[in-house]
Amino acid sequence: MPLPTFWKTIEERYRTGLSYVFLLYFNINDIIYDDVYGYLWTRDYLLERMNYLGCDAVLYYTRSEGLQFPNIALRNAYQSALRFGRIEEIEPLPDPPEGMDTYPIKNINANLRRVGEDRQIKEPQEMMTMIERFFRQGLGNLRVGFLVQDIEKLLPNRKGVPLKDQQNIVELETWQRWANDLQFRDRGHIILLLTENISNVAPELITNEQSTIYPVEIPMPTYQERLAFIRHLLYIPEAEGEEGKYKLLLPEGVLSEEFAMMTHGLNLMDITNLWITSRTKKTPVTPAMVVQQNRESIKIRSYGRLELVYGEHGLNTVGNLAVVIDYMVKVINLLKNWDAKGVPKGILLVGPPGTGKTNLVNALGRDMGIHIVKLCGLRGNDPTTRSDWDLHRAFDIIRSLTPVIAFIDDIDKLGYSGTDENERRVMNQLMEDLLKFMRDPRLRGRVLWIGATNRPDLVNPEFRKPGTLDDVIPFLLPDVRGREDILRKIFPRNSIPFNERINFGAIAGKTERCTGADLEVIAVRSYQNARLNNRDIVIDQDIEKAVSEFIVPRDPNMDEYLMLLALREANIVSLIPKQLPGNLANIVFENNMINKAKISQRIRELEIMLNIQKK
Repeated sequence: MPLPTFWKTIEERYRTGLSYVFLLYFNINDIIYDDVYGYLWTRDYLLERMNYLGCDAVLYYTRSEGLQFPNIALRNAYQSALRFGRIEEIEPLPDPPEGMDTYPIKNINANLRRVGEDRQIKEPQEMMTMIERFFRQGLGNLRVGFLVQDIEKLLPNRKGVPLKDQQNIVELETWQRWANDLQFRDRGHIILLLTENISNVAPELITNEQSTIYPVEIPMPTYQERLAFIRHLLYIPEAEGEEGKYKLLLPEGVLSEEFAMMTHGLNLMDITNLWITSRTKKTPVTPAMVVQQNRESIKIRSYGRLELVYGEHGLNTVGNLAVVIDYMVKVINLLKNWDAKGVPKGILLVGPPGTGKTNLVNALGRDMGIHIVKLCGLRGNDPTTRSDWDLHRAFDIIRSLTPVIAFIDDIDKLGYSGTDENERRVMNQLMEDLLKFMRDPRLRGRVLWIGATNRPDLVNPEFRKPGTLDDVIPFLLPDVRGREDILRKIFPRNSIPFNERINFGAIAGKTERCTGADLEVIAVRSYQNARLNNRDIVIDQDIEKAVSEFIVPRDPNMDEYLMLLALREANIVSLIPKQLPGNLANIVFENNMINKAKISQRIRELEIMLNIQKK
């Protein structure tokens, strides 16, 4: 298997003398394939790569373990425990490089004896003093490879607050000095600093104009890398009598290539978790298990800033939105085909609550075979203590999932509504960062943004500028045909048994002003009526009773107001329903054209009637 792209970048810059200190970030807690030793944890893979570069001594440091010289015997033990067989157990070693009779395998730290065995060095100050002496030692031209795990714990981002602690200043200056030390460079030392979230690291480490520390992203595994790992798990060597005990089990008829496609967005550790769960349950890995692993992984990696959108029901259960569904499906298929010119930067769904905006997005997440992630937080009184770090981490994850849809529900509520001026300042910066990310031209055709709101008039105007949320789709109260369509789908969707002879058309005629959410309440109440009368299925009189007792919980003027706001923002004629509810047609259309001046006039009248105060 070819070297990962990120390591090729490191090796090229190291061998040409451009850099020898690298900041590695993002997917640092994973498994990577090594041609000699098979699958290794990321840290061990990096240590072996430094060993292969010719380092005479390779060591690493974490706050919990202290300074460590890796031991090949210990690594082989965990490889055996996890059934990560050494490569020679599965296939022959690769051919040696040209001009060599054997492959140049040197056990890591093979020439060192008892180095680092005296005691553990855990304190950062003592560690840095010891490492500097080791780098400058008089043992000839000993070349050192040094890896630091979780560098953000040594040099944390203090959110723009200047460093005041003298020790922290010294530590930061030490790292900057090491990155420019000609003696270190000439001796061939290499230093790898690891962090999951680059935003957590003191920005001075890489933004200082004199710093030569080079940031390198370790990406999520590619399709080919996932496929190779899946096949490894499918064909793990097993001892006699242990057949099938360790191998990955896939559902009948599912090929490894198909499973590799299903696991888009997962790293190899996630796939390992699926394998372990499957072994524990003694069942094949199901699509539902993959979805759950995706949901958990995305939430954990984003520190709760992102959630996977995957509805319980598909598009066949969504009523009254056939035209909108057709449009969304076509756009998403273009996105899946990387058609940058055919995909808008963003889509805004606008309309009263209960008209199906969020329900549609959930169904798309289930049926369209593409990741939809919901951006959480960043609204109301949400504390911003870690928001800036978490948001940029969320951006990294969104990039890794492309092609992907990013969803912002209640987009009108984004922003800070508290009284703390410092929190407001931080939130404003977050909004700027979000808008910058949304408008990034490099992500066009790779990330589709979808926003949803009941109040488009309260949405930050920056989100409505060209290149952000370009297409606006109105969601209105359903007409009688729409309500009939919703009713026919709501009962099966909620697993409510009903008499197939129910006249849904007649029922729909009695539910004027009801939204889809209202009709769902009516459906549930109709089943309650049936059970109260000792029936297992809903009949006409059950649903008619539920309709007669239902009170629409909204002011009709508010319904009209929210629908007019949606129609004023709509900018695609074909997505405006031909039959508008109530008297809306007389307000919206004039000479078969949409008259936005008349719409705005009626909106102002309704604002006075409803006592709506604008900020």
